Amino acid sequence: MRRPFPATWIVVMDSSRAFFWRLETDENGQERIEEVATPMYSHLHAHGRDVRSDQPGRYQRGGSRQQQDTFEPEHDPHKLEKHDFIRKVVERLQSAHDAHEFVRLAIVAPERTIGEIRTLAKEKLSRTFWREIGKDLVKLDPAQLWMHIAPELVEHPHD
Repeated sequence: MRRPFPATWIVVMDSSRAFFWRLETDENGQERIEEVATPMYSHLHAHGRDVRSDQPGRYQRGGSRQQQDTFEPEHDPHKLEKHDFIRKVVERLQSAHDAHEFVRLAIVAPERTIGEIRTLAKEKLSRTFWREIGKDLVKLDPAQLWMHIAPELVEHPHD
């Protein structure tokens, strides 16, 4: 029989949803995943018009003909919301690691999201990164998800 995995969490996310799983070995020695934390969601499912506030600011330009111009936002609100969401997920992971809920972490997310996680994670959390799977799999049910990630997680489970 295989020995159990070290406490391993798997975060499966994109820029608006994050699901937290733990890698487990059942009584028959088979590996599986089990949900361990409440999923997180951002406001990105809202329409862009709901993320932005009303219309751009307006001002009147002087001169013989009154013209009305607008101030455009300096930053894309959609990108800011994505960044803020990823930051919140990293904070959640850091809290879980500080509470000794896991010793290693597998990240399943699009490459760009993984890069941002690496940038935002403190060194202590970064040292737990065990596997990085650059795929967007958040829409899969647990059985389908396991079929996609198992080969990358159980091939060398104890390294």
